[in-house]
This record gives sequence, C-alpha cells and structure tokens, in this order.
Amino acid sequence: MLKHVVLFAAAAHALASERIQVVRDDYGVPHVYAQTAVGAAYASGYFQAADRGEQLLANLGNSAGSLTSLSPRLQTIIGAYCAGANAYFGAAKVNPSGVAAFSRTAYGLIPESNDILIGRSRSSEGAVIAILSPIASWSVTSRLYELEIETAEGFSFAGLGPVGVPFPLIGHSDAIAIAAHGERLAGEKALDEVWALTTSRNLEEAKKALDLGQLRGQRFLIGTAAGDIYDSHDGTLNPSEGILLSGGGVPQALAMTRQLIYRANSFSVESAVSLAYATDVYKAETWQAKIAKIAPGSEFVRVLTGWSRRADADSRAALAFYLFKMALGEDAGAIEPPVRLSDQRIRAALRKAQDRFETEFPVNATYGSLFRFMQDGERRSWPVGGGTAVEAGMATPRAIAFDHRGALLIGHAGQAGVLVVALSKPVKSVMALPFGESESPDSPHFEDQARQLFSHGFTMTTWFGDRKNLEKRSRDRKEIILP
Repeated sequence: MLKHVVLFAAAAHALASERIQVVRDDYGVPHVYAQTAVGAAYASGYFQAADRGEQLLANLGNSAGSLTSLSPRLQTIIGAYCAGANAYFGAAKVNPSGVAAFSRTAYGLIPESNDILIGRSRSSEGAVIAILSPIASWSVTSRLYELEIETAEGFSFAGLGPVGVPFPLIGHSDAIAIAAHGERLAGEKALDEVWALTTSRNLEEAKKALDLGQLRGQRFLIGTAAGDIYDSHDGTLNPSEGILLSGGGVPQALAMTRQLIYRANSFSVESAVSLAYATDVYKAETWQAKIAKIAPGSEFVRVLTGWSRRADADSRAALAFYLFKMALGEDAGAIEPPVRLSDQRIRAALRKAQDRFETEFPVNATYGSLFRFMQDGERRSWPVGGGTAVEAGMATPRAIAFDHRGALLIGHAGQAGVLVVALSKPVKSVMALPFGESESPDSPHFEDQARQLFSHGFTMTTWFGDRKNLEKRSRDRKEIILP
C-alpha cells in the first residue's frame, strides 16, 4: 500500500501545476489536451471512470501485477491514471498494480481483427490508409473505449482500447497507425512496449519496440506516414499488390473482402470506410445464376435474381434470400450450390420460402427485421446489416456473429470499433463504436453512436490535430487541475 501512495504522490507532484483541458465531441468522445503524457493519463483515468466506471472496476478487479518491472516513466503514467480515476470515484478504488496486471490480458479482449493496410500505390489520398477493425465480444467487459490525446510534449494519439489501460492500444498518431489482435498473455512490461509503439515515429522505431518481446502473442499491422506497410506476423513489408490484411474472422468473409479490394484500383478514406462496413454476401451470385436458370418467371424469383447481393438492414431481397437458403434444409449452409442439390429441391425451397415471405412477415419486412442488435432488454435495439449467418451460408466483410433469440437473430460479437485513417498531411481519420461512449443509460452518449452506426453505417471524425474546429462544434468542455 505504501508503494501505491508513493506513486500517487509522484503523479500529483508531476501534475500539480498542469491544467488539462478536455473537449467532448458530438458523440461524447473525450479529446484530451495536456502538457504532458502524465497529465493526459490523469484525464484518461478520470473520464474512463466517468463513462465506464463499472466496466473499469470489473476489468481491474482485485488482481495485482508487478509494477516495479515497468519503467519509471510508465509507473508514473499508471499512477497518474489511477489518481484520475480515483478522483472521479472520490475513493481509492483502483491501484497501479491492478492496471499492470490487466495490461497483460488487455489484448486478449481483441482476439481477432479485420485490419487492412492500403499502400500508397492503391491510395487516392497519396498516403497509407489503415482500416483498423478489431473483432471482439460485445459483452460489457470487452467493449472498447475511444480516446484522443494531444500533448505539448509531443505525444498525440487517437484510438481504441479496453477500459483499464491509460492510453489506446489500437490507433494512430500523425506518423504511424497500429492495428493489433491476439489472445496470449503479454509480458509484465507490456505497457512499456505499447508505449514505445504508440510513440514511434517510423517503422524502424516500431520494430525496435516490438523487439522488447512483451507482446509475442499479438499480431501487428503497422502503417507509416513515410509510406511503409508491415505485418509483424511474417515480416511482410510493402508487398507489390499494395495491400496487407490481418486475415481474421470468417474465411468466406475474408475472401469477399479480397474480392472487393481487387475490384478497386484505389481507395480513399470514404471508400475504405465502405469496405470496412461492406455487406456483400460471398458467392451469392452462384445461387442467383442457378435460380434464374431453373425457376424463371415468378415475382419471388425476380426479387432474388434482381438482388444487389448485399445483406443491408433495409433490404427486403436479403431477407428473401435468407428464407430461401433456410428452406434448403441440410444444404442451407452451403456457400454455393452443391452438385448433389437437385433442381426439384431448389424449386421446392423457393415455394416454401415464398410462402413464409408472404404469410409470416409484413409487407415492409427486411433483413433487419430478423437480424438485430439488442442489449439491455429493449433499451438498445436496432436492425443490423451484414454479419455471418452460418446456418444460411451467408458471410459478409462486416463482422457480426449472431445468436438465436426466439424468431430473431441477435448480434453478440463482431466489429468492436472501426477506425479508418489516412496518414496524409494533415491526417484524415474517422472512427465509430457499435455502442455509445458511456455505459450510463442516463447519458446522451449511451446509444448515440450505435443508433447512427447500425441505421446509417456512419463514422465520425476524430478531430485529430484539429482542436480549433472541434471547439467550434462542442459545448462540452472541462478543465481538470490536480489539487
């Protein structure tokens, strides 16, 4: 306990004369403007406690790690982070050793990802574009938190991370973009390596950070403002096709992603966002061709063969396709028509699906009538598009996994946040969560991002390096001064 007191005192001394401004954007994301990284950590702890207090306490729990194994700088940063959280709580509820312990498992909350790096040769922005798309459970403890930090001493970073660490694990500065996932336990000095990565200014420095060996169970994709794209898994650097993919998620969804990538000559930030949220169903065209050949003529068949092959939330044809696939019985999960599947069985499945389509669903029913996001009872409930319906052999680049709940399919895991950044000058970046920033139902930011995201596929600017325009839009500002 004395050690913790000493650390809190050190953090307090470092921040005693520092005023930290925090500006929330339209969706409640804190943009921290501090003199030092220590001051930024204090604000990070304060606002994580304010927005996700229960999640913070659950993640840190009663665990204890080896704080002394970390560098003195990281010990001070963690001490300040805990001091900020406890200042909000009004009591000493978190301690540095708990943060040190949680940091070893933090990446385990992001077991997979659909990350993509687009090199300059494929970028209309004249710069590397990174699509950071971690895949995780949507349980409370796994939900990621958005934070943007800018300090006078040069540490500036926007990104995503689990509540319980002082700065994002995934994100970008003006020099580097970092994507990561992995399930293995990290080393005791994990936060030293994360710090070295996030403060790297080029690929050489990033590789040197990875050489610390604390994150061997994680795979990193790294893009730089100098134009490099790098995969730590196999050492691939600047491939000739100008694309790197992390390769996570459902194999068919990855195959669909590859098809969409290689159909395009180049990408902008906007088209990269569309790729991240793509709802194109893999191999759906093979079913359309088969249906058109053996069962032309009916209105229901015309709905299927005229379908865009995208499982959009508002698509009536996508619902019809799902019902048709499910009517195939043991062959419902086939990605494309099996040789053994007779024309007679396909016609029978079409009749059965049409009957359900016309009698069990209202005339305005869509894919999103059946596939939904739902949390906290009906408190957060929206139609969703995309995802993977394994039982119907439907897979899209947009990662969502579903569970059956009565007649509905409810999303329970998938994209835990999306960040798209072009490392141009100035940096362009947008970001969104499948939830709100706050876990308090009383907060205006409890569901605002999720409602917009699932309804419209939206993303929001990070306002990275653009404090002037952020402040023109925001009235939610707070100054923190350590007493």
